[in-house]
Amino acid sequence: MYRMLGLASALILAAGASSVVAAEDTEVCFFDRDSFTMKSNQTGIETGSIVEHVRDCGRLRVEIKNTQTSMMGFTTSTSQRVIYDGPKIITVDNTTGQVTVADNPMYDNMVAAMQNSQQSGVELGEAFATGMGGVATGETGTFAGEDCAYWSVPQLGSTFCLASWGATLHSRTAMGPAQMERTVFEILDDAGSDSAFQYDLNAAQPIPNLQDLMQGLGQPQQQ
Repeated sequence: MYRMLGLASALILAAGASSVVAAEDTEVCFFDRDSFTMKSNQTGIETGSIVEHVRDCGRLRVEIKNTQTSMMGFTTSTSQRVIYDGPKIITVDNTTGQVTVADNPMYDNMVAAMQNSQQSGVELGEAFATGMGGVATGETGTFAGEDCAYWSVPQLGSTFCLASWGATLHSRTAMGPAQMERTVFEILDDAGSDSAFQYDLNAAQPIPNLQDLMQGLGQPQQQ
């Protein structure tokens, strides 16, 4: 459901909720499981393997990508770890060793929305999907031995198969000629090694957050 909550964060920003103050998140759960690992294959415009390690109900998560993206005759390779540590997003390039740190301006808003509505991460993700025109299709699937229910978000050209505990087990996205499909093939109870979450803070370079970029493009920053 964390990926579904990514859709929710975009809606929160559009609604002007970015002024919400930082919320205490130590009890917030984005999943109904405290820790797990998911291994996925990805096909389409971006192909390769993705491993997600999740701790603390999703408040700490790392996505390890080894993929290739093909577009307009060009192919680029990606080998990186993206660590989502509360309101921080840390990207580690496994090839160059470069580390960047960015603020996630949506995180506190999602936490506040969950606390104010008394909804779980699963419930909030479904509520925002519905708000964006998403519908439960009535179809079901089974991936890595786990059952899920399909949702469709037509305006994003996407379908998601969501487990009852919040994980997206299968997704398809088709935006014009760009198509991508991700399928989970293995789920483990452990959350991976500590090394997957580690990075060199001294080597980290800050990058502008989304709101700063919007302001730079001429869009007024929301207060």
